[in-house]
Amino acid sequence: MNKRKKTALFIDSLQGGGAEKNVLKIAEKLTELKHEVHLICTEKIISYEVPNKLNLHFLSDSRKITGYKFIDRLILSKRFKKLIDKLEVNSEFDLIISHMRTSDFIARLSKVPGIYYSIRNNLSSQLKEKKGKKYFLAKWQAKKIYGKQNLITVSEGIKNDIINILKIPVNSIKTIYNPFDFEDIKNKAKETNKDIEKYKPYIIHVGSFKRQKRHDILLKAYKKANTDANLVLVGDGSDKEYQYLKDLIKELNITEKVFFAGWQKNPYPWIANAKLFVLTSDYEGLPTVLIESLICGTPVVSTNCPSGPDEILTGDLSGFLTPVGDIDTISKKINEALTNYPEIHPEHLKKFDINFIIEQILSLKDRNALRKK
Repeated sequence: MNKRKKTALFIDSLQGGGAEKNVLKIAEKLTELKHEVHLICTEKIISYEVPNKLNLHFLSDSRKITGYKFIDRLILSKRFKKLIDKLEVNSEFDLIISHMRTSDFIARLSKVPGIYYSIRNNLSSQLKEKKGKKYFLAKWQAKKIYGKQNLITVSEGIKNDIINILKIPVNSIKTIYNPFDFEDIKNKAKETNKDIEKYKPYIIHVGSFKRQKRHDILLKAYKKANTDANLVLVGDGSDKEYQYLKDLIKELNITEKVFFAGWQKNPYPWIANAKLFVLTSDYEGLPTVLIESLICGTPVVSTNCPSGPDEILTGDLSGFLTPVGDIDTISKKINEALTNYPEIHPEHLKKFDINFIIEQILSLKDRNALRKK
């Protein structure tokens, strides 16, 4: 293995999301391998436990990253450049990876050379949500950020999206899946949580309350399935979206069967004790929760959205992929999965093993090689 000595991972924050959890997992594993790892966050929000040996840095104490204007990002880019220069006084970073859109924007503005940009969501699907001038501005920004750069995508679907749809010229592009520590997940899934018992039997969804996740489709499909199992929603989001879901639940007359469990620091016991995990998103990057569910031995039904589900539910599991937004098919597959789901084999998951993923990360060209291009 081509070992590296010093690595920087740049991300928006450490709030409770899949991207943040995966970046922490990479940082933790590299630290175990005796690497000097620096995790740089744009803002100071921490929902996860941070390993003691990890060097943690914040560019801002702000609590609202999504409201940053260009001038704010320009200021933060100067802070990022100054921090990198300070940390490289004695030795340079072998590898710098930026992991989310705002962080990517800031990293590009900083003009720090030799950065890899990890794209974690389907850009063309995000662009479709924009209207008028906002669409053209977002597309222009994507090209400015990622054009002629070194990219990592967390699924082949995202890679193909960039090449075939957005037509962004890049220096290099490589798919590296999100890493999963199978044994750690299985051990955490065994932890006792007395709150879970009162909801059994139940179907589960884990994810932020935002439009992309289409909780409205989930609720309508669940209603149509007419199953005896409850529906538990793990996650959080804006007050507006939360109220919308509560109103829809009331309208569908399923108030007595749908429960909000909030954000969970350890969601694995919830997933492991569920009869079924259902994902109804319009789009994803690589939906972490599907892989985690399969690791926990929990059956999965998912929309075949761009991108990732068809790279996870393969072989005999692919029969539980549904068209996006198809309430009838989703409800049908829910009932089918509850009664007759294929055995989940190790072969379905081995490409997501953390040790394999870390090897791929460490095989990336170092910054000196990138700067010579």
